[in-house]
Amino acid sequence: MVIKTGFVGNFRHNLDVKNRVSLPAKIKKYIEEVAESPEYSSRIMLAKGGDCIEGFMVADWQRMVEQVQQNMSFKRNAGDEELEEIAMTADQVQIDKSGRIMINAELKKCAEIGKNVVFVGAIDRFRIWSAEKFDEKYNGGGR
Repeated sequence: MVIKTGFVGNFRHNLDVKNRVSLPAKIKKYIEEVAESPEYSSRIMLAKGGDCIEGFMVADWQRMVEQVQQNMSFKRNAGDEELEEIAMTADQVQIDKSGRIMINAELKKCAEIGKNVVFVGAIDRFRIWSAEKFDEKYNGGGR
């Protein structure tokens, strides 16, 4: 039986020259253990999340899409701009055989990510922060 702890912890990693970064082993293992099907254990969704990138399991993303569709209206609603911003930056990414994902240029720019990143567990998702922004927010400007 798999214990569903959610995404927890924080982990520092570096992007390579091709904008690939290794998923922390704990995050990768959790995805593999709780994925609803084998094809979902090797993919994740990435989207802009404020000052960082948010990572979702594909099945969780699909459930969010279904909720949005159930609440759709032909009128413009408050929050539509936020949904548009999330959707237009979203990217389904493959976890390669080495456990790496590629962060596209648009998401990298939105989150102001350079070479160093911090993965942060947020229970139902994980976040990828620029190490500098993470340190400013959580470590008083430095580590």
